[in-house]
Amino acid sequence: MICITYLILATIEFRDFIGASFAEWTDFSGDNIKSGADFYNSEFHDKIYFSGNLKGIIIFYYVLFEGKEKVIFDIENLSNMSFMNTDITGVRFSDEARWGGRGEEEAKRAGEKEFRNLD
Repeated sequence: MICITYLILATIEFRDFIGASFAEWTDFSGDNIKSGADFYNSEFHDKIYFSGNLKGIIIFYYVLFEGKEKVIFDIENLSNMSFMNTDITGVRFSDEARWGGRGEEEAKRAGEKEFRNLD
């Protein structure tokens, strides 16, 4: 298991955070995710902040947001994000958040493909 205590990311291409455990405040702000990220089965135990223009498919499958009121998605376009089997009740999203759009079907297909590859 990966345990990350504090993280401010520089610009990254596709990032694999499968099974990661984020123990303290984590900041994914700005344009730092360029080609997507996979947070499958990850855990966030403290404040997490997403903002800016995150590109690519962002997968949050089977993710635990322990302190949901501390999870902030200050992002307008969420069409490239998928939260399958993740409880987002209480998670805070921008007032301008849009869920649907061109990337929605692509996100679903990418997630389904990733899920099938786990076998």
